[in-house]
Amino acid sequence: MYMENAPLVSIIIPAFNAGLTIEKTIESIENQNYGNFEIIVVDDDSKDNTVDIVKNLADKYANIKLLTNPGKKSVSAGRNYGIDNANGELIMFVDADDRLLPDMLSILYKELVDQNIDICGCSFFAWMTDDEWNSKIVSEPKKINSINYDSFDFLNKEFLNKNNTRCWAKLYKKDAIGITRFDENLVIGEDALFIISLLKKDIRLSELNYQGYGYFQNPNGAMNRSFEPKYMDQITCWEKIREEAVSMDSSTKDMLTMKLLMSIMLVAGKLAKCDTDKKAEYRRYIDICHDKVKIELSDKGGYKLLDKGYKLKVRLFKAFPRIYSMLYRIL
Repeated sequence: MYMENAPLVSIIIPAFNAGLTIEKTIESIENQNYGNFEIIVVDDDSKDNTVDIVKNLADKYANIKLLTNPGKKSVSAGRNYGIDNANGELIMFVDADDRLLPDMLSILYKELVDQNIDICGCSFFAWMTDDEWNSKIVSEPKKINSINYDSFDFLNKEFLNKNNTRCWAKLYKKDAIGITRFDENLVIGEDALFIISLLKKDIRLSELNYQGYGYFQNPNGAMNRSFEPKYMDQITCWEKIREEAVSMDSSTKDMLTMKLLMSIMLVAGKLAKCDTDKKAEYRRYIDICHDKVKIELSDKGGYKLLDKGYKLKVRLFKAFPRIYSMLYRIL
């Protein structure tokens, strides 16, 4: 479905060592039935054949631009550099191992125009094998329904209650993004903080039940790896998100404190699974998590929203952090 006079969409793909996946990611975008888009691949000094693959695809498709960010190297920095170099009136972010169904762009664009909104998002489906992906392509489409939100409603109904904190699977008006950028100091949670920053602008959004974005469940993804110091960003991002969100709606504080406590316990769990030779090196991070739990429990509002399992974990970790870590590792 080529839409005559449809505006240019800039699709930004940050890439690092994505040689195994990026070709099919780009091909899924090139197969869109929306005809006017550019693909901006921002390479993060890949050490594999990512650059060669993208260059070969650029010879095949004239709408591909390969850039190397001269500044900081990270997913956030790559997305920011992509925004700065985007020519489109509309922006979309795609990860280098994910894929789009052929009608995703056209469906989101139509909703954006019909509802006169700033950001249109859709649902997603997770896949791990090409067979799973291919079965989704040929599956019968379901009736598409949408819900419109202002910033306040999206914060409460989507961001907090449905965990719709993703920056991908959304089509943005570039004017709505404006000067807002991803926090380049975060490697986890940067997309959620980006969304919160946009919501503070009092924008209009729509969410579709249509599953147009294919999210690759990478078994070697960041959240499945052993603890590294950068995982402390899991806590930092929710601290920053709470600060921003509460400035919009003070009633969200308890819900956000609950999510922060869950994030602290997630990090504590990763720390507990560290190899024995790493325990001493990472002990200070356990102490940081312990101190933060004690601070957050000084106000019981967030704690009361936790389920029974998390309440037990939080109480045990607060009282006996070393014992908690030992039991977590054993169990």
